[in-house]
Amino acid sequence: MSGLEVGNDPLGRPGMSSNVIQWDESKRRKDKITFVGIAKNEAEALPRLIPSLKGFADRIVIVETKNSTDDTVQVAKDLGAEVIQMDWPKPTDYGEARNMAIRHAMAKCMTKKAKGDWIAMFDVDEILINGEKVRAALEQAPESVHLASLEHWTAAGHQFPRACIFRPGK
Repeated sequence: MSGLEVGNDPLGRPGMSSNVIQWDESKRRKDKITFVGIAKNEAEALPRLIPSLKGFADRIVIVETKNSTDDTVQVAKDLGAEVIQMDWPKPTDYGEARNMAIRHAMAKCMTKKAKGDWIAMFDVDEILINGEKVRAALEQAPESVHLASLEHWTAAGHQFPRACIFRPGK
C-alpha cells in the first residue's frame, strides 16, 4: 500500500485540510465519471482537452451552444466525445447554461443511481493533469464525499483549489 494525497494544501494555507488515503487496489470502486464541457468556437482547444481526459473520464460530453463558427462540433465528435447542442439561455446566463448542460448530460447517466457516479466540469480550454490519479482518488473517496476540488493553475502563475467534480444529486 502507498499513500495517495487527497485534499492536501501544498501552500500550507490555514484552515485547509490535509488528508492521506491509504491506497488498497482491492477496495477500489469502479465509479463512472462523466466530463461535461460547454464549448463555443473551441476547435483549437478540444484536441488538448479531450486526450488529457484519457484514463479519467468514462464519458465526455461537449455541449455546444449552436453558435460556433468553427469546427467545434466535428472536432469533438472526431475525438470521441458526445456532442449535445443547445441554445444559450437568454439573457446570457452562464450559471443557467451550466445547469442545462449538466441536466442534458445526466439524461444519459452512466448508471441509474447517483451513488458512485461523478460529474467533472471545467473549461474546455483547460487540460487535466494526472487524470488517472484523480480517478483513483475519487474511486476510493468515502460515499460521504460529494465534492472534490482540483488545483487550478492559471497562465499568470496563480494557483487555487476549484471545486469542479461532484456527485450528481448531492
